[in-house]
Amino acid sequence: MVHENPIDYDTLDEEYARHRGANPRVLRALVHGASLGGAARVLEIGCGTANYARAIAATTGAPCVGMDPSIGMLAQPTAGASDVRLCQGAAGQLPFRSGSFDLAFSVDVIHHVPDTRSYNRELRPLLGPDGRACTVTDSEEIIRAREPLATYFPDTIEADLRRYPPVSRLVREMEAVGLADIAVDAVEMAYEVGDMAPYRAKAFSCLHLISEASWREGMVRMEADSARGPIRGVSRYVLIWGRGAGGRPVQSGESR
Repeated sequence: MVHENPIDYDTLDEEYARHRGANPRVLRALVHGASLGGAARVLEIGCGTANYARAIAATTGAPCVGMDPSIGMLAQPTAGASDVRLCQGAAGQLPFRSGSFDLAFSVDVIHHVPDTRSYNRELRPLLGPDGRACTVTDSEEIIRAREPLATYFPDTIEADLRRYPPVSRLVREMEAVGLADIAVDAVEMAYEVGDMAPYRAKAFSCLHLISEASWREGMVRMEADSARGPIRGVSRYVLIWGRGAGGRPVQSGESR
């Protein structure tokens, strides 16, 4: 059973800060795909507790801006970093001048955006002459094959297929608003799930979209399997790249 109630991320801020971190494969893809160095200007849209902005700042020395509509997320101690400037705001209300950024990106945010075409249209002018836009999201194939979420909480499949826009549609919209050299890449990382705390705390938003009974049934099975040994996990993402005016296109496979 799927719940239709919207998620209040101000009530999830502490669990996100405690249990959600930057995926190292996504981080590497962003840094290399956009050729980021210490002089790059970076914007993370829908940053939450600013995991990726902080990681990029620490990795490259680049000054980063993190923007999120949730004051609770931005107020978490993990969100603060000397090289990350935080501001409240949402897609559709980007308060920046044209040409402000060399990379503007979002990770697992696009499914929260009501009008994705308008979002991309608003994003394009913010890019500098060699600027990149990157939307990191989940495809239908990824959602159906998530481990361990789809395995133990199968109702999350329907819930997320209803809210995640298809990758093909996002590509068409990016092309339609004038972003150039569209490239689609993917990253994958296998891991072992030994800690049940993120699942008990519902630190994944899709767990708030299924019934309490479905969640409890999944937790019973998951904890029983965990008692016999680590559970297999696989983290997969699709990265959709676009380029502003001028500059070098992202090469196929470059962000792997």
